[in-house]
Amino acid sequence: MGVDRRHLDPILNGEREYPFLSRFLFTLTPHPEMSVDGVLAMEDLKLLIASVRADNPKNNDKRKSVHAENINDANLTQSFVSLTNCADSLKGDRSTIRGYLNETSRGLYRGQ
Repeated sequence: MGVDRRHLDPILNGEREYPFLSRFLFTLTPHPEMSVDGVLAMEDLKLLIASVRADNPKNNDKRKSVHAENINDANLTQSFVSLTNCADSLKGDRSTIRGYLNETSRGLYRGQ
């Protein structure tokens, strides 16, 4: 389905009450008031979840773009849509890069 188990497990264990993507309720408990006609095939469910994710970029609002400029080689200068993408590309950790962005770390990241 494309749902991480860390999100799905609390839902199935009853630890999380609100719906997934503000729309879907998953449970291991049968609900007799639900009709069998409303059951979706797995492929249809995957497509539905993908379309809801595309229409509702809820978590993307929190992203902050990062511009990484390489002073030694201008060809390596890049812009990233998020700190995570930047950290993945630079093969660093987010907290170290965040320190440079917040100016709590001095100098240049990895001397560049």
